[in-house]
Amino acid sequence: MMPKSRTTVSLLLLPLVLWLPCLPHILGQNVVPFEYHDYSQVTQVLREFHQNYSDITHLYSIGQSVQGRELWVIAISDNPTVHEVGEPEVQYVGNIHGNEVIGKELLLHLLEHLAGGYGKNSTISSYLNTTRVHILPAMNPDGLQGSLEGDCYSSIGRENARSYDLNRNFPDKFEVNTQPIQPEAQAIMNWTRSIPFSLSAIFHGGAVVANYPWDNTPLGDCTNCSLPLI
Repeated sequence: MMPKSRTTVSLLLLPLVLWLPCLPHILGQNVVPFEYHDYSQVTQVLREFHQNYSDITHLYSIGQSVQGRELWVIAISDNPTVHEVGEPEVQYVGNIHGNEVIGKELLLHLLEHLAGGYGKNSTISSYLNTTRVHILPAMNPDGLQGSLEGDCYSSIGRENARSYDLNRNFPDKFEVNTQPIQPEAQAIMNWTRSIPFSLSAIFHGGAVVANYPWDNTPLGDCTNCSLPLI
């Protein structure tokens, strides 16, 4: 049987242990949990970061999905609302396929890393003082909401609400795209035209592949391609 003194100490420590997971939020610090976030949770995370780091973040929407969900972007920099001449603009996009969610989670953790490190880490501070980073965690929120957590084999949620593959919905250098441009793809194109991005990356999931602009060919093969070693 546990001594009475030890029992008393345990009971006194129990509330502290129960409150520890909430401590970062009590102190106004964001900690993105290592779990999958649905659209409403992504929205909440972005709003919390903007509220807690309002001096270095700017939350805005570039448009809406087919079903009317906002395509939220959060910009992070020392001057997050303006383009400064000579300062690079970086664009990160996740979840173009709604059921490929790892990129979305990586971008939320990247946001946490940058926001939490600004003013504390010299490398992060220098980076954000000289670069503006735009993060769109979920380009395909309708597909995300239709996907099934734990489903690693089907394509449920991959496409948008009109069953179009957004990754193949953009104009192509060599092939004519006969599909109607979807609202999500059009929003990306308008966004890209409005800001002079120096670097852009769209995250997928399921394989280790890196695709680059114009990496297809007029004939659809690589007979005459010269691929660099990477």
